[in-house]
Amino acid sequence: SGFALLAKRAGVPIVPVGIVGAAAALPPGAAWPRAERIVVRFGEPILPARIDALGGGDRRDRLRLATLEIMRAIAATGFKGFVAQEFIPKRDPLTSLRAAVKLCTV
Repeated sequence: SGFALLAKRAGVPIVPVGIVGAAAALPPGAAWPRAERIVVRFGEPILPARIDALGGGDRRDRLRLATLEIMRAIAATGFKGFVAQEFIPKRDPLTSLRAAVKLCTV
């Protein structure tokens, strides 16, 4: 949700991007990338006003909803892998991890 807050404060859109094929080009443990096709797809920009319109709840609720919308927009590009998301536990690590997985699963 940090990127949604940053974009809102800066007044700039968030452009969802799906990168397909990068994991095959550089699989875990590989020392060098392989020659694989990598496709980069851009989704429709999400404007700050759209984030504001996500609900009348508090700021955290709007940012959580914005994160869900952005994750769905990334999935709509055709990306089917894992989404990198900063994970800093704020309470019990296992409870925080479960909440993060639920938030990022679209």
